[in-house]
Amino acid sequence: MSQEKIKLNFEIPEDGRSAKVVITKDGISSHKTVSIEDIISKLASNYKFSTGLIPKNTRLFSGSRDRYLIAIETDAKIRTISTENDGVWDSKIPFPPCLFVFDICEELIKKTYLFALKSPNVLSTDMLCHFPFGNVYSDGHVCWGRVTLPKISKPTDLIGVINVFFDSRFNGDLIESYSYTAIQGTHLGGFHELIGYLKDKDMFPIEMLKQMNESFDSMIKKAGDKNETT
Repeated sequence: MSQEKIKLNFEIPEDGRSAKVVITKDGISSHKTVSIEDIISKLASNYKFSTGLIPKNTRLFSGSRDRYLIAIETDAKIRTISTENDGVWDSKIPFPPCLFVFDICEELIKKTYLFALKSPNVLSTDMLCHFPFGNVYSDGHVCWGRVTLPKISKPTDLIGVINVFFDSRFNGDLIESYSYTAIQGTHLGGFHELIGYLKDKDMFPIEMLKQMNESFDSMIKKAGDKNETT
């Protein structure tokens, strides 16, 4: 008995508003037109992937061309952090995997959320953690300070915004008791002590992350509700 074969082809016109999906089943073809947003939303809800339409490591895309939520994961890595402590000094320290969630409305960033992750490839049921280095409120809402955010003509523009956040100076603002957990046997009296403790580490100690009472799925639902009411 021959195995049934199904082939999908996508044809995207220059305006990028919709795609023609051609379905070939055992040599017989049919087609239908669907929106680009529907394709991205369906794929991003199940896979971590990169295309020319959305940034690498996109974990969710939900909405329309003019108003959408997008969640982008960043890798655990050694980053240079610029801090203020009687002057500006740079340190290379490990960052955990992180998750940015952007609320975009008519090419403007309405809200930005940031969370730390205990492991990469976040799933809908995974619990989120507080970002440990400040500049973020207890609900994950990013404080941009005096940073002027650019217009977002396409989702890939958000990679530059993420880089702006990591390249900005950190001064310990919004470092609170919820930000991180000190490892037993260590005494970290504040933000600069935390940076000093991490300077010789290859990986961010996962046990220092403070878990929130919020899963990826529940956070996205809350952000979506705010999206609809703003």
